[in-house]
Amino acid sequence: MSNPQIELYDLASRLGGATWSPNVWKTRYILNYKGIPYKHVLLELPEVESVCKDIGASPTETKPDGSPFYTVPVIRDLSTGRVISDSLAIAKYLDSQYPSTPRVIPDAPGTLSLLASFSAAVSSKQGNAFPLLLPKIPQVLNPPSADHFTRVREGQLGVSLADVYPKDPEAQWKKVEADLAGVAGWFKEEKGEFLGGESPVYVDFELAAFLVIFRVILGEQSEDWKTLASFQDGKWGKFIESLKKWE
Repeated sequence: MSNPQIELYDLASRLGGATWSPNVWKTRYILNYKGIPYKHVLLELPEVESVCKDIGASPTETKPDGSPFYTVPVIRDLSTGRVISDSLAIAKYLDSQYPSTPRVIPDAPGTLSLLASFSAAVSSKQGNAFPLLLPKIPQVLNPPSADHFTRVREGQLGVSLADVYPKDPEAQWKKVEADLAGVAGWFKEEKGEFLGGESPVYVDFELAAFLVIFRVILGEQSEDWKTLASFQDGKWGKFIESLKKWE
């Protein structure tokens, strides 16, 4: 294996080599697709802020009290010393810094506006899915991250994570299926298996990141993952499989 050019800051878990963060999945897919050697730097959730400050990573959001909020993914490019936060900013940097690798953001006027619109559209389709997943995330985390995740999420939601899980999971999955039916309509099958056509682009990796964490967290053999993968005549299982070589 080539010496790593990139450090990818990721979240630790009990999952071995798989990441549980959809945002990190975007960057992981893109690094693999571009063929850029990298290594993971695994952090527990309580470590993220201090490590980001130490390496000079920029915050990506603000907390309700107005203080900076640090998140992963973050990359540190060992060849340039640059530290980049946020998956879209990372994708833009990698396209610019490594022009001999496949682009993931098309070089066309208005592309970034379209990406912002797509991201908002994807987010609007996720709300019904997360109650099925959110309560199960602490089960795959190490104790420091599980405690942190539970405390923060319950504080945000005002209820226990157990209470987030739907009383009628089957009915909830039907809502998810309806949401994904709308997403399926964005594909132009005659132009290729990806939203980008014959080759994947950033929006494909963004959509895949949302879907693949269900397989990772729930388990590939779980009935829940099989249910999601089967929607729209198995489209989503096939879509994730088509990207597997870049996992």
